[in-house]
Amino acid sequence: MLSFIRYFIFLFIATKIYSQVSVTSDLSSNYANSQNDYNYFENLMNINVASGNYMGWIELEFSNPPILGLDYKGIRKFRLDYIGDITQLKIGDLYEYWGNGMILNSVDDKSIDLDTGIRGALLTLSREQIDFSILAGNQKIMRSSNQISDYNERIPNYKSDYNLYGSRLNFIYNNFSGGIHFILANQFDKNINDIYKRNPHRLVGFNIDYFSEKLDLIFEYLSKDNNGSGLFADLTVHKEKLIFLNPASIGLTYKNYLFSFRSPNERWDFVNNKIGIIPIQQMPTAFQLHSAYLLSRITHVIDYNDEVGFNFNIKGKLFDNYEFLFSYSKSSRSDEWKLDDNYEWSKNKKNNSITLTPSNNDLFNPFKEVYLEIDGFNNSGKHYYKFGFSSMRDILELYENQKIISHDAITLNRYSYELRSAQTFPISYTYRLTDNHSVDFIFEYQSLKKGIVSNDDLQAKNLFSSNFSKPSQINRFINLGYSYSPKWSINFSVDYADTEEKIVLDGNRYNNLLEQLISNFFNNELTWANLEIAYNFKQNYRLSVSYGSKRGGVYCSNGICRYMQPFENGFAIKMISSF
Repeated sequence: MLSFIRYFIFLFIATKIYSQVSVTSDLSSNYANSQNDYNYFENLMNINVASGNYMGWIELEFSNPPILGLDYKGIRKFRLDYIGDITQLKIGDLYEYWGNGMILNSVDDKSIDLDTGIRGALLTLSREQIDFSILAGNQKIMRSSNQISDYNERIPNYKSDYNLYGSRLNFIYNNFSGGIHFILANQFDKNINDIYKRNPHRLVGFNIDYFSEKLDLIFEYLSKDNNGSGLFADLTVHKEKLIFLNPASIGLTYKNYLFSFRSPNERWDFVNNKIGIIPIQQMPTAFQLHSAYLLSRITHVIDYNDEVGFNFNIKGKLFDNYEFLFSYSKSSRSDEWKLDDNYEWSKNKKNNSITLTPSNNDLFNPFKEVYLEIDGFNNSGKHYYKFGFSSMRDILELYENQKIISHDAITLNRYSYELRSAQTFPISYTYRLTDNHSVDFIFEYQSLKKGIVSNDDLQAKNLFSSNFSKPSQINRFINLGYSYSPKWSINFSVDYADTEEKIVLDGNRYNNLLEQLISNFFNNELTWANLEIAYNFKQNYRLSVSYGSKRGGVYCSNGICRYMQPFENGFAIKMISSF
């Protein structure tokens, strides 16, 4: 902590000496203490310095422990940039986005503890409408795996090192833009037998984009190790009028990722299977991303190694003050996997031909969702409404798929898989009392079905075994808020389910005072209540204090998900400031 303070004081004094140097910074502090020991003290400070053609950035961290990840004290990130007329140079921690992210999309997402930044150098030479870039650096990735000892849902236990070398040539011509990309990555890490190995990766791809007033087109192709490939395309047509929408846009997004054929047992195994995508590849998901609380908990987990699918959407203005959205997403794996007589998984299709469209067959792990949304406000601007509806079905895992020859030479099918389906209705309403005062109301309703579907031809029909104590789970999320803009706001939320998975019901609950006060309306064991008060000091400081509990579960960001443990009967404080 003392080194943190000394470094900050030194940097502050040094910048004041040179008046031509501009300095901006921001600080984010998070503290929480709960009865179920989900405690953290996380502090991140970003300092940006600019002078002429030079810019600098440094991020300091003091976390003991952080919300997710390893304890850290000191300089977490740094970078120095030089921007000239022809030459641009970056040295330090790089977060770059090439093409549409298929070959390179380095991110730092603290919400799921995903940091794929590259520490190294990036040189870019620009000449009129052509850019050429050279990248060199290394990357240290920390992930969590239950195949490695000391597994903890909050702390990563498996490290991989990558040495990266790449180049990119970009061009812009009228309405067209595009580029050619190349990256060579050497991976160094240990397998489950504690053997340290090198695994090389070679990625080559290109993209071409076209944008105009009536049509937008994006296309990208990537080849990896001459063994796997990925294709992404997005087409958007802009219309002045489409039936009841004025104006409107029609979009079709397509993905076909096939970088590694993996059996159901190996699908998510990055410890023993080094073939396939590497962490810098954070590709487009090609399905609707949601901000609604209950919908975000059941986000489809995309299989970047093997998934084909599309998203079709229509967006437009409905009447004067309302917007309309329709989205249909569908995807599946490219092939069916079966168990042989020795109970070994094998791919049904013997060649490596490309599957162009997603399958409806449950044994291909299909996913589909229909989503509708209308939002807008009345003529006076006092009432704001948002109504949504989602119907989704997702086959999460395939456990068994086998053909058995009976004693009378009859072929029998036997399979089982994990199903998740849900219908969700998110509704939000805001009433503006005055220019500064407003009342907010959010209500979300969800009927969730999750469990194991099993089939045997000897049985008359499929059997379904629910993960819950009931055939389906009814979830409700309620949030009541009042705000005085821009000074303060207060929000009270209740997350309630009528049943839960057995592993949750068997655990101890630490109910807070809020849950006890509403116990006449909601079951304490299945209710999570929280009260948050936020206050803005001037324009640059925001303090929020919350008391209560937050439900655990899967949290997703851009198709990547991880489990978050519940927070029970505790206080959380967050301070955000910029100066």
